[in-house]
Amino acid sequence: MRARRWPGPGRSGFTFIELVVALVVLVVGMLGLSASASLVAAQLRVARLEARVRVEAQAELEALLAGGADPQLAGQERHHDLFTTTIEVVGDDPRALSVTVAGNLGVDTVADTLVTLVRSR
Repeated sequence: MRARRWPGPGRSGFTFIELVVALVVLVVGMLGLSASASLVAAQLRVARLEARVRVEAQAELEALLAGGADPQLAGQERHHDLFTTTIEVVGDDPRALSVTVAGNLGVDTVADTLVTLVRSR
């Protein structure tokens, strides 16, 4: 029976350098994957804030119109929760009102503006 020997020079197998290079490639790939995952998480946070701001702007505009919006409301600014709502007159027409809702969540700020014409009272 022949004794088994470890692969020596000229035999098949991995060298230490090949193993180190493979590990470096693996680590770089894992770091890239984790960086892209954190970027996706940040984008999702901003998208969620944008959706909340749009819903809040639509709700503010509907409440404004349901209450018989008065052009005298122009220039008001209200702060609540994460949002700041501003009502302004658009151009020279006092019936044209814009509702701007800005949401602030840490370093992310998102704003949405809706414009409507209101009837005079």
